[in-house]
Amino acid sequence: MLIGKAAQNMKNTKIHKERAVPKKNRGRTAKGFWLKKESNELTKRITRRIMDMTGFDLADSEGFQVINYGIGGHYFLHMDYFDFASSNHTDTRSRYSIDLGDRIATVLFYLTDVEQGGATVFGDVGYYVSPQAGTAIFWYNLDTDGNGDPRTRHAACPVIVGSKWVMTEWIREKRQIFIRPCLPKAKGTSTKS
Repeated sequence: MLIGKAAQNMKNTKIHKERAVPKKNRGRTAKGFWLKKESNELTKRITRRIMDMTGFDLADSEGFQVINYGIGGHYFLHMDYFDFASSNHTDTRSRYSIDLGDRIATVLFYLTDVEQGGATVFGDVGYYVSPQAGTAIFWYNLDTDGNGDPRTRHAACPVIVGSKWVMTEWIREKRQIFIRPCLPKAKGTSTKS
């Protein structure tokens, strides 16, 4: 149902880099469609499931992005957080992003199996996940101080055989202020001053 709804409306995906205006990039070859969380009963159920699973409030989070990576489709290493401090985000869309906070966490749903290739790789920590329909992975993009965690840098490996369909939910930090308390620092880490 999700694939069917999205397939009719797919467009080349764009990325946000140092500037607020999205642009095409050879580092990502995929098509995508934004689906509102309240579009139908299925998306409403998925939203409730994410809230139950994470404990987060999704009221101000982004819609679902359904993405298709065809043969050769990939996404080079990237982070899901915006890193507002080192970027020039000045337009209206960026102000909206700053008002909602950064992407505190990501939920990535695998909608199809892939015969060969298409793994999600977290290279800095030596971890990968092969696409399997009906599964999902979750990770925090920000550390306990609200700074982007560079260990979350990940990539979508090229699809060799088959077609990879995923759905992403990026959870924004603003509404989570009382939900995700500040946690003590892990052993061996330091607080930035």
